[in-house]
Amino acid sequence: MNERLRAYGLSAAFIALVAAPAFRDADNDGFPLSTYPMFAHGRDRVNDVAGAVAVGTRGRRVNLAPRFVANSEAMLAVATLRRALDAGPDATHALCESIAQRVAAAREPELGDAQRVELVTRRVDAIDFLAGRVPRTKGHVHVSCPVPRGTKAVPAADGSKP
Repeated sequence: MNERLRAYGLSAAFIALVAAPAFRDADNDGFPLSTYPMFAHGRDRVNDVAGAVAVGTRGRRVNLAPRFVANSEAMLAVATLRRALDAGPDATHALCESIAQRVAAAREPELGDAQRVELVTRRVDAIDFLAGRVPRTKGHVHVSCPVPRGTKAVPAADGSKP
């Protein structure tokens, strides 16, 4: 009987621990049980998104993959862009030039005529973006730099080639 009572008490304690996050502030996050505060609040559907764009000879614009900015991780590329934009013109221009060097060394046919790289911020509807219904808008161009031709390959931040 004593062992059964101990099992019931332990089970009740675990149930209380699992249910506890439902009764505390959504921003109070902690170990071992998380309230996942990044999902606890509503988000705006329309947001400003930073990106890098290669512009070709006829004005054709190609959104650059994250590996041209940082590495293959999209969130790291967004953070790298945001950090450079927040740091000011020198950091923004330096990032633009490193991306342009990677574009120059790229083997993708759609980047073969790229003349310049632009770091831009666009206002994007998240639902339309994820559904593939994003209009090709130019957005706000923070900096533009030429794509150098005839240069050696410049690896991405993680060491991989673009």
